[in-house]
Amino acid sequence: MRRRGSCLPGLVLVGLVAVACGDGTSTGGTPVEGNPPPAEDPACASFESTFGAIEEMVFARHGCTADACHGAATSGGLDLRRGAAYGALVDAASSNSDLKRIDPGAPGSSFLFRKLQAATDPGSVAVGGSPMPVGAAPLSADELEAVRVWIAAGAPESGSVGDPRFQRGSADYVNDLLGVCLPKSELAEIRPLEPPAPDEGVQFEMPVHRIAASSEWEGCFASYYDFSERVPARFQSPDGASFYVNGTVIRQDAASHHLVVMQPGFDDVGLAEHPSFGTWTCRDGPRPGEECDPLAPDSCGAGGLCASEAQPTVACLGYGPPGAIINPAGFGLGTALQSQLTVDPVPGAYREIPMRGFVYWNLHAFNLTTEDADLHARMNLLFTDDLTFEEVHVSAAGPIPPVAPFTREDTCGTFTMPEGSTLIRLSSHTHRHGEHFWIDDPSGERMYDSFQYSDPTYLVLDPPILYDSRADADRTLTFCTTFNNGVAEDGSFDLDLVTRRSATPEYSFQPCTPVACTAGRVGEPCDGPGDDAACDSSPGAGDGECDACAIQSGLTTEDEMFFMLPDFFLPPAGAS
Repeated sequence: MRRRGSCLPGLVLVGLVAVACGDGTSTGGTPVEGNPPPAEDPACASFESTFGAIEEMVFARHGCTADACHGAATSGGLDLRRGAAYGALVDAASSNSDLKRIDPGAPGSSFLFRKLQAATDPGSVAVGGSPMPVGAAPLSADELEAVRVWIAAGAPESGSVGDPRFQRGSADYVNDLLGVCLPKSELAEIRPLEPPAPDEGVQFEMPVHRIAASSEWEGCFASYYDFSERVPARFQSPDGASFYVNGTVIRQDAASHHLVVMQPGFDDVGLAEHPSFGTWTCRDGPRPGEECDPLAPDSCGAGGLCASEAQPTVACLGYGPPGAIINPAGFGLGTALQSQLTVDPVPGAYREIPMRGFVYWNLHAFNLTTEDADLHARMNLLFTDDLTFEEVHVSAAGPIPPVAPFTREDTCGTFTMPEGSTLIRLSSHTHRHGEHFWIDDPSGERMYDSFQYSDPTYLVLDPPILYDSRADADRTLTFCTTFNNGVAEDGSFDLDLVTRRSATPEYSFQPCTPVACTAGRVGEPCDGPGDDAACDSSPGAGDGECDACAIQSGLTTEDEMFFMLPDFFLPPAGAS
């Protein structure tokens, strides 16, 4: 049901700073200036876009569009009236923070979201100034979640978005949160990431990849880059064969669970003709689908990029010419498990990147809509000439128990930091059953929590932690997760969350074996595919379905992964 009543009086946003203002509407429902009147049907207010619903059901409802505030007065230069709010918020600088007001794809680094979250969930996030709104009731948990989902999906101005955590029925998720009616969710193209200035860094742009409607796919394709004419001399290695970077930004459409940008470890340009790459063709631009030369920058014309044939594979293992050195446990050039990931520079840190070469794009993409869609991604690498510590990125794997249908279970693993290493960042990786991920330090004190598998916490340690003890126990981190295989918050059965054979993509390591009913006698045991009759509500009823499986390890969204992702420095060569 749509909630009704007066918008909340009090304080609203100016450059995301609170100032006093009055009511946005009367209790009788008089519309706020610049916004349409509420829908006549109290059960379901219809909107053409998720952002339109947020404008009305969050901004207007909480008084943010009142004339004296961010309406006609545009207090603090911020106009939140319909037609102006989007440009004032998305990718816009805040006057009171280094963060953007809304950073597309990144709720955690969006100043607006952090201010709202600090009020709705006190103590959950540190933010400058007062939580929002000040002097008035905070957003409800559902309203805040709707804002998070919209930002995580790329903060599109038009169209409706769902949430990739809900692989079935995601189109209704925001509807339920806000009590509105929206069109079916669609894949929105994220706002392109601006490249860094020429003296600050370089940008890798992924050739556009088309993903079929109602599909899930993991695979790889290749492209070629050459930055030899673009990297200033002071950031190059002595032989000019590589350059040094410290800091990464990746932005991709919200339709890929992960993007890993890899290097195969060879630079022989003659391998471009290797048959394993298939035919190189233009993606997008003026000549889409035409054959192209990956070594020629203008081969596809303005806006087009040349790419090899896309092939299904896990982590690019076995992809491309033989002899490639692929480390699926490492990060390669960059890895993002969300729509946008920003890795801020750490003083003294550096990574060494080849000046030219092939690059492999590894996507785990999904398209829950009924239309084919193009996926876009860009990665910025920022230069450095401070070469004090070389960064190391690893993935520490933990055990994945066969969690039975309609149960949840905690599991833990350990990782021992190398002696003399300095921990600088922590993140995590599970799939949609990963309900909660946490990491404890060697003393047992909690140092990391993450509750969103599709937008895992990316923790920067400030200050970094040195692990120089000779005793392994003093350098061992414990990482754990709660795997939820179909248990709703109230303890009932969650048929959308439970692992199902019918929803497991074909490229899973192995099809799961159903052991519980998902229709008829829901939750009761059954014995594999075809045993639907055992699930019938009564003998011969024909309404049973044997489809729920235990969680198993694998690469699809129905399967699970369990990784802690630490970034650290090793001691300089020769250090004692």
